[in-house]
Amino acid sequence: MIVALAGSGGIVFGALRFNRDEAQKIVNQQAQLLDDLEALYLLTKAERDELRVEAANLRQEVTNLHEEVARLRAAVNDLGAT
Repeated sequence: MIVALAGSGGIVFGALRFNRDEAQKIVNQQAQLLDDLEALYLLTKAERDELRVEAANLRQEVTNLHEEVARLRAAVNDLGAT
């Protein structure tokens, strides 16, 4: 009887230890995934910010070009009027 209890206890202890080890592996994998996701988020956030700056610069360039076209049209009209 004692041998059976000891054997059963060993099996239960082994199963609990296995479950703990597996749970720790899962927690470690999830922690790594979260770290990777955070790094990816920071990278895409930085790229987004760079693209916003580039878009603002391009909008300014478009505005400048529209103004230059208006000046050139006025200059052409002045040449035609004289």
